[in-house]
Amino acid sequence: MFQRAGASFLLLLSIFQARAWAGNPQWVQVHSPNFTVYTDAGEKRGREVALHFEQMRAVFGTLFQKAKVSSSQPMYILAFRNNKEFRTVCPIWKGKAENLAGFFQQGNGVTYIALDLSTKETWQVVFHEYGHFLLNSNCSDMPLWFDEGFAQFFETIKVEGKDFVFGNIPQGTAEALQQYSWLPIDQLFSVSHDSPFYNEGNRQSIFYAESWLAFAHYWFFSPMQKQMVEYLSIEGPGVPPKEAIQRAFGMDSKALDKDLQTFYRTGRLHTYRNPLPAGLDNVQMTVTPVDEIDARVRVAELKLQMRDHQAEAVQEFGEILKQKPDDPVALRRLAYAALQKGDKQTAADYFHRAAATQSNDAHIYYFSAVLATQLGAQGDPALLAQMQKDLERAVQLDPTFADAYGWLALSYAWQDKGAEAVAPAEKAVELSPRNDQWAMNLASMYASAKRYDDAIHVCQRLTVSDNAAIAAQAKTMLNSLTQYKEMVAKYGQPRIVVQQEGSAPPSQSAKVVSNEDAPPEEPETKVLSFFAGTLTGVTCSGKQATFTVASGANTLILSAPDVRQVSFSGKGTFSCDLRNAKVKGFYDKDDNNQVVALEFQ
Repeated sequence: MFQRAGASFLLLLSIFQARAWAGNPQWVQVHSPNFTVYTDAGEKRGREVALHFEQMRAVFGTLFQKAKVSSSQPMYILAFRNNKEFRTVCPIWKGKAENLAGFFQQGNGVTYIALDLSTKETWQVVFHEYGHFLLNSNCSDMPLWFDEGFAQFFETIKVEGKDFVFGNIPQGTAEALQQYSWLPIDQLFSVSHDSPFYNEGNRQSIFYAESWLAFAHYWFFSPMQKQMVEYLSIEGPGVPPKEAIQRAFGMDSKALDKDLQTFYRTGRLHTYRNPLPAGLDNVQMTVTPVDEIDARVRVAELKLQMRDHQAEAVQEFGEILKQKPDDPVALRRLAYAALQKGDKQTAADYFHRAAATQSNDAHIYYFSAVLATQLGAQGDPALLAQMQKDLERAVQLDPTFADAYGWLALSYAWQDKGAEAVAPAEKAVELSPRNDQWAMNLASMYASAKRYDDAIHVCQRLTVSDNAAIAAQAKTMLNSLTQYKEMVAKYGQPRIVVQQEGSAPPSQSAKVVSNEDAPPEEPETKVLSFFAGTLTGVTCSGKQATFTVASGANTLILSAPDVRQVSFSGKGTFSCDLRNAKVKGFYDKDDNNQVVALEFQ
């Protein structure tokens, strides 16, 4: 009974909203080089919003000396003319819409910014989150204090005429610095996402305040910017903040504490005025009217990304399809909603209908590929080929779509197209440098392409990932790759030399040789696969043996048709009773995982 009442309420709500739209002012779409704004406040306000975001994006490029600023996801801005309309999309707190001036909503494949144009406080909170978005899209991982310090610094930037003004103190910062005990700077530099100083009341207040001050001082206003760059390059695993401070600044952490406090308390903090970057005087924009259905689609898509409004959004999309059955955004979003619920068949039906519209919406092809992975594309050649085709179309339509490149790389890798997988994997990391999953995939693809030094470089960074699973995976791969290089340095690059037919007896048709032993002309060679782990057991039957090797969470079963042909070395000898021995070596995964060389450690 309750479920029927709830469904009836949602239906009445969507009908009421559809009728309300009929009396609303005309929505327009303003498209600038890097932003798409939808607004019911008219063309003039829409242009102002687009220009302001173009200016802030360009200012970011100036601050970080980047000629090209990237966005890891497509972005849409919904600018509402008044608070009444804006509150219909706000997050809900204790049954009521939160009292906000704007908010930033990042989702799967697309980011939305919602603004209330009737208030003067619109920009600050939005530009704080947009600052994080730009860091994530353009910069490698930085310490938490740096990210939060920059986001606060960025939110206070003001555009005045042809200049931008920076260095203003964020709201509440002066009070926090006056009321609360400051963190020692080595502790500030160590705060992580799970720290009380990032999550709890007054502690959070002083962390944010001091992060802003340290960023402003050492990144922009201090002659020690070079030392801060050096600090950021050396701090990390094995180099605690105190040691990194001493090495980079030439002083201990207590002296740096004093320097930061003196900077603030002697009134040396000022605002500065700089000219806006060139090219912002005449930003090219196109303005087109948006019909009622298209405006409803964009609002519903924002709501679908918000837990508080998802059911309402699904209901709204259903109503939209009754009026416009071929709306591609409504179709793909309902497909994705079905996919989230595990209803793969309904999702597939919606995706097929969306694809039939031949839309130039990259998300249709991207989400269709995501569905393919859940339908078992990795083991289905036809489905995998279609997945690759969809993703190639997605990145053609949107060359900045990081996630589409990431999945495209996987589609190549799953088809054993290792050489083709590397380029889109690199592009995904370039466009989304802080996405550790795409970076981990790239390391794997480098290793598959035998670019071991590149794979090691990526793994070294990922060993300190905030994602514990990725950090563990990176450590395992780094260890294996390092040991592989040690084996190669010790024994030479292993290869199997396949003799031409009739040139040797069958029992001698293959052997391991080093580079210097290789015959002048090889008919065919291939690199063996490396393994390292714990030998948990050996099963013998005559001259045959089976080796079980545990490596992390994985178990590798190796075969030896004739153990006399296996090259054993190291701190032990072969025995059928071997257990719990640390080993490493090479095997041929294309020949029933046949072990070729095994070293006891």
